[in-house]
Formats: sequence, C-alpha cells, structure tokens
Amino acid sequence: MYTMSEVTKLPIANPTGNLIAESAPLDETPERASLTVRMVTLVTIIVPLLGVVVAPCLVWGWGFGWTDLGLLLGMYVLSSLGVTAGFHRLFVHRSFEAYMWVKLFGPSSAQWPCRDRCFSGSLCTVAITSTATPLVHHVTWSVNSCHLWGLHPYKSDDQSRNNFVFGILALGEGWHNNHHAFLTSARHGLRWWQIDVSYWVLRTMALLGLAWNAKIPSKQAQEKMSLFKAT
Repeated sequence: MYTMSEVTKLPIANPTGNLIAESAPLDETPERASLTVRMVTLVTIIVPLLGVVVAPCLVWGWGFGWTDLGLLLGMYVLSSLGVTAGFHRLFVHRSFEAYMWVKLFGPSSAQWPCRDRCFSGSLCTVAITSTATPLVHHVTWSVNSCHLWGLHPYKSDDQSRNNFVFGILALGEGWHNNHHAFLTSARHGLRWWQIDVSYWVLRTMALLGLAWNAKIPSKQAQEKMSLFKAT
C-alpha cells in the first residue's frame, strides 16, 4: 500500500488529503488473453459502433437529421458523465466530494442501484438521457477491452491498459491502467495529452464550488508506480 500526498493546487483538491494506491505492485502480471479472445472481443465492440454510424447515414434526411444528431450526442455526453464522474469516480471510488443535490443528478445512465444514502439519479434526468443509454452501456462495457489493447505504464495486479480510442469515447475512462494503478484518483488522464473530459468537468465543478477534496496522485507517487523508470 502506498500513501501519496495530494500536490495539485487546483481548487478541486484538498492540499492535506491523501491518495491510497489500492493495488500493490506484483512481481508477475496475469497472462494476456489469447488471440482468439481478443479478436472475438474486437468484433463484438466494433460491429455495434459501426451500426451507430452507418444507420443514421442510411436514413439521413428523412429519418434522421442534424437535430437528431445533436440530441444524440448531447444525451450521450450527459449520460456518460453520469457514469464516469458520478457513478464511478464519486460513488464507487469516492474520488471527490460534492453536495447532496449534485449527487442526486449524477448517475443519469440508469446503471442502478447506487449504494449511497441519497436517491441515485432523478427520473427527470433519466428520461432526458435514456435515448443514448444503449450506446453508453456499450461503450462502458467496451472499456474492459482496455485489458486487451493499449499501453501498461504503471504497476497493477491485472492486465489493464491505456487505450486512446476509449479514452476519448468513454470521456476519460479508457485510461484504464492509470485508474487501476491509482483507484481513488479523480483524474484518469494523468498526462497532458490523455484526454479526460470527466476530469475537465470535475475541475469546472470545483471552480464553481460544487466539488472538493479530489484525490490526485503526486508526481512522486506516479514515478514510484511507473514501469518505465528514468535513467
């Protein structure tokens, strides 16, 4: 177990807070999945995503238009944030703190139940975002493909990997090895080029006074867990 001091000076963070790396490094990592498993998983991921792209193109102009596209993307982002920033980082890993009324509108993706003393998501929010829910669920499930493809820069007790594609599609959740190395971190994209929309939203919430006490690993902690030591 490693204890890491919070060093970020963003208002989102608690300067006196600590971050615990909940997965200690092991000498050996589990054997990687076979090529057959990886290929089957790849097909299972790609085919539905291609369908989401192809179907609107086939009916564009008479069954689907710019308004529909805007609604789909807007609902997808809003619903995804309910999973990433709300359900996952706030409720599951307690990566930061927020007001109760913020928690009420957080988990808007219908991924229930939520074991917090508050009501997990409002019916109003779910109704607005339910159209994009199947797509959100598919992308959320596909994040587990990050155990098959990508980079493994940090020590962890599994084959979790950072995947650029799902880092974008899942609003930051695709930096899976970063997350598994520092389970309680509010930030998954630990490098400037690792796009983490969920964390950007979290930072904005902090600037507005809606979030606080976020846990982020210090540079020293990241170096300690890194598999690529500087020489």
